[in-house]
Amino acid sequence: MKSNLHTAAQTGLVRKWYAEYYAPLLGFLRARFGAGPPDPEDIAQRTFSRLLDRPALEQVRNPKAFLWRIAHNLAVSEQRSAAVAEQGARGLPAAFSSDEGYLLVPERVLEAKEQLEIAIGVLERMPERRRQVFLMARVDGLTQEEVASRLGISPPAVSKHIGSATADLYDALLRLPSADDNA
Repeated sequence: MKSNLHTAAQTGLVRKWYAEYYAPLLGFLRARFGAGPPDPEDIAQRTFSRLLDRPALEQVRNPKAFLWRIAHNLAVSEQRSAAVAEQGARGLPAAFSSDEGYLLVPERVLEAKEQLEIAIGVLERMPERRRQVFLMARVDGLTQEEVASRLGISPPAVSKHIGSATADLYDALLRLPSADDNA
Protein backbone atom coordinates (compact mmCIF):
# COMPACT_ATOMS: atom_id res chain seq x y z
CA MET A 1 0.00 0.00 0.00
CA LYS A 2 1.44 3.37 -1.04
CA SER A 3 1.65 5.94 1.70
CA ASN A 4 0.68 9.54 1.04
CA LEU A 5 3.01 10.68 3.79
CA HIS A 6 6.24 12.10 2.46
CA THR A 7 9.49 12.33 4.36
CA ALA A 8 10.81 15.76 5.21
CA ALA A 9 13.94 15.00 3.19
CA GLN A 10 11.87 14.04 0.15
CA THR A 11 9.69 17.14 0.42
CA GLY A 12 12.78 19.30 0.89
CA LEU A 13 14.40 17.81 -2.20
CA VAL A 14 11.27 18.43 -4.27
CA ARG A 15 11.17 22.04 -3.05
CA LYS A 16 14.83 22.49 -3.94
CA TRP A 17 14.35 21.06 -7.42
CA TYR A 18 11.20 23.15 -7.90
CA ALA A 19 13.09 26.35 -7.04
CA GLU A 20 15.99 25.40 -9.30
CA TYR A 21 14.25 23.78 -12.26
CA TYR A 22 10.65 25.00 -12.52
CA ALA A 23 11.36 28.03 -14.75
CA PRO A 24 13.79 26.18 -17.08
CA LEU A 25 11.39 23.23 -17.29
CA LEU A 26 8.55 25.57 -18.21
CA GLY A 27 10.77 27.09 -20.90
CA PHE A 28 11.56 23.63 -22.25
CA LEU A 29 7.87 22.70 -22.38
CA ARG A 30 6.91 25.95 -24.12
CA ALA A 31 9.72 25.53 -26.67
CA ARG A 32 8.89 21.89 -27.31
CA PHE A 33 5.07 21.93 -27.18
CA GLY A 34 4.10 25.58 -27.58
CA ALA A 35 1.44 27.28 -25.51
CA GLY A 36 -0.67 24.13 -25.48
CA PRO A 37 -2.50 22.00 -25.36
CA PRO A 38 -1.15 20.57 -23.20
CA ASP A 39 -0.78 23.57 -20.94
CA PRO A 40 2.94 23.91 -20.08
CA GLU A 41 2.23 25.18 -16.55
CA ASP A 42 -0.05 22.24 -15.86
CA ILE A 43 2.51 19.73 -17.15
CA ALA A 44 5.30 21.35 -15.10
CA GLN A 45 3.14 21.27 -11.96
CA ARG A 46 2.17 17.63 -12.55
CA THR A 47 5.83 16.76 -13.04
CA PHE A 48 6.71 18.00 -9.56
CA SER A 49 3.59 16.42 -8.06
CA ARG A 50 4.70 13.05 -9.43
CA LEU A 51 7.98 13.37 -7.55
CA LEU A 52 6.21 13.19 -4.21
CA ASP A 53 5.03 9.65 -5.00
CA ARG A 54 8.47 8.44 -6.03
CA PRO A 55 10.64 6.69 -3.47
CA ALA A 56 14.39 7.27 -3.18
CA LEU A 57 14.58 10.66 -4.90
CA GLU A 58 17.95 11.21 -3.31
CA GLN A 59 19.32 8.47 -5.59
CA VAL A 60 18.50 10.44 -8.75
CA ARG A 61 21.87 11.40 -10.23
CA ASN A 62 20.67 13.90 -12.84
CA PRO A 63 17.57 15.69 -11.58
CA LYS A 64 17.29 17.90 -14.66
CA ALA A 65 17.21 14.93 -17.06
CA PHE A 66 14.84 13.10 -14.73
CA LEU A 67 12.41 16.04 -14.58
CA TRP A 68 12.60 16.71 -18.31
CA ARG A 69 11.81 13.04 -19.07
CA ILE A 70 8.81 13.01 -16.73
CA ALA A 71 7.51 16.28 -18.21
CA HIS A 72 8.06 15.12 -21.79
CA ASN A 73 6.24 11.83 -21.12
CA LEU A 74 3.32 13.63 -19.47
CA ALA A 75 3.02 16.10 -22.36
CA VAL A 76 3.17 13.40 -25.03
CA SER A 77 0.60 11.34 -23.14
CA GLU A 78 -1.66 14.39 -22.85
CA GLN A 79 -1.34 15.08 -26.59
CA ARG A 80 -2.17 11.47 -27.43
CA SER A 81 -5.24 11.54 -25.20
CA ALA A 82 -6.42 14.79 -26.76
CA ALA A 83 -5.89 13.42 -30.28
CA VAL A 84 -7.85 10.24 -29.49
CA ALA A 85 -10.68 12.26 -27.92
CA GLU A 86 -10.80 14.63 -30.90
CA GLN A 87 -10.76 11.77 -33.39
CA GLY A 88 -13.49 10.01 -31.47
CA ALA A 89 -15.64 13.13 -31.24
CA ARG A 90 -15.43 13.62 -35.00
CA GLY A 91 -16.63 10.08 -35.54
CA LEU A 92 -19.49 9.96 -33.08
CA PRO A 93 -22.97 9.29 -34.38
CA ALA A 94 -25.05 12.40 -35.03
CA ALA A 95 -27.23 11.73 -31.99
CA PHE A 96 -24.24 12.34 -29.71
CA SER A 97 -23.11 15.59 -31.34
CA SER A 98 -26.21 17.19 -32.71
CA ASP A 99 -26.67 20.96 -32.88
CA GLU A 100 -30.09 20.44 -31.34
CA GLY A 101 -28.54 19.35 -28.04
CA TYR A 102 -29.83 16.48 -25.96
CA LEU A 103 -33.57 16.80 -26.38
CA LEU A 104 -35.58 14.07 -24.73
CA VAL A 105 -37.90 13.40 -27.62
CA PRO A 106 -39.20 9.84 -28.09
CA GLU A 107 -37.05 9.27 -31.17
CA ARG A 108 -33.89 10.20 -29.30
CA VAL A 109 -34.79 8.04 -26.32
CA LEU A 110 -35.38 5.06 -28.62
CA GLU A 111 -32.14 5.74 -30.52
CA ALA A 112 -30.21 6.01 -27.24
CA LYS A 113 -31.66 2.70 -26.04
CA GLU A 114 -30.62 1.04 -29.31
CA GLN A 115 -27.12 2.49 -28.99
CA LEU A 116 -26.86 1.30 -25.40
CA GLU A 117 -27.95 -2.22 -26.38
CA ILE A 118 -25.35 -2.28 -29.15
CA ALA A 119 -22.63 -1.00 -26.82
CA ILE A 120 -23.49 -3.64 -24.20
CA GLY A 121 -23.40 -6.33 -26.89
CA VAL A 122 -20.00 -5.14 -28.10
CA LEU A 123 -18.68 -5.14 -24.52
CA GLU A 124 -20.01 -8.67 -23.92
CA ARG A 125 -18.28 -9.97 -27.08
CA MET A 126 -14.93 -8.32 -26.31
CA PRO A 127 -12.05 -10.44 -25.09
CA GLU A 128 -12.16 -10.55 -21.29
CA ARG A 129 -8.94 -8.60 -20.69
CA ARG A 130 -9.90 -5.82 -23.14
CA ARG A 131 -13.33 -5.43 -21.52
CA GLN A 132 -11.83 -5.49 -18.02
CA VAL A 133 -9.24 -2.82 -18.86
CA PHE A 134 -11.80 -0.64 -20.65
CA LEU A 135 -14.32 -0.78 -17.80
CA MET A 136 -11.69 -0.11 -15.13
CA ALA A 137 -10.44 2.95 -17.03
CA ARG A 138 -13.67 4.38 -18.44
CA VAL A 139 -16.32 3.32 -15.92
CA ASP A 140 -14.37 3.03 -12.66
CA GLY A 141 -12.25 6.07 -13.57
CA LEU A 142 -8.85 4.52 -12.83
CA THR A 143 -5.77 5.95 -14.50
CA GLN A 144 -3.89 3.81 -16.98
CA GLU A 145 -1.10 3.40 -14.43
CA GLU A 146 -3.58 2.20 -11.79
CA VAL A 147 -5.16 -0.29 -14.21
CA ALA A 148 -1.72 -1.57 -15.22
CA SER A 149 -0.68 -1.98 -11.59
CA ARG A 150 -3.88 -3.80 -10.57
CA LEU A 151 -3.79 -6.17 -13.53
CA GLY A 152 -0.03 -6.69 -13.63
CA ILE A 153 0.34 -5.45 -17.20
CA SER A 154 2.28 -2.57 -18.74
CA PRO A 155 0.75 0.91 -19.24
CA PRO A 156 1.26 0.61 -23.05
CA ALA A 157 -0.77 -2.63 -22.95
CA VAL A 158 -3.52 -0.79 -21.06
CA SER A 159 -3.49 1.97 -23.67
CA LYS A 160 -3.70 -0.60 -26.48
CA HIS A 161 -6.67 -2.37 -24.85
CA ILE A 162 -8.51 0.92 -24.29
CA GLY A 163 -7.86 1.98 -27.89
CA SER A 164 -9.08 -1.35 -29.26
CA ALA A 165 -12.20 -1.33 -27.08
CA THR A 166 -12.98 2.28 -28.03
CA ALA A 167 -12.53 1.45 -31.71
CA ASP A 168 -14.83 -1.57 -31.37
CA LEU A 169 -17.54 0.58 -29.79
CA TYR A 170 -17.21 3.42 -32.30
CA ASP A 171 -17.27 1.01 -35.24
CA ALA A 172 -20.47 -0.60 -33.97
CA LEU A 173 -22.16 2.73 -33.23
CA LEU A 174 -21.13 4.27 -36.55
CA ARG A 175 -22.81 1.42 -38.41
CA LEU A 176 -26.16 2.46 -36.92
CA PRO A 177 -28.46 4.14 -39.41
CA SER A 178 -29.06 7.75 -38.39
CA ALA A 179 -32.42 9.48 -38.31
CA ASP A 180 -31.28 11.42 -41.40
CA ASP A 181 -30.90 8.13 -43.32
CA ASN A 182 -34.55 7.30 -42.74
CA ALA A 183 -35.87 10.67 -43.89
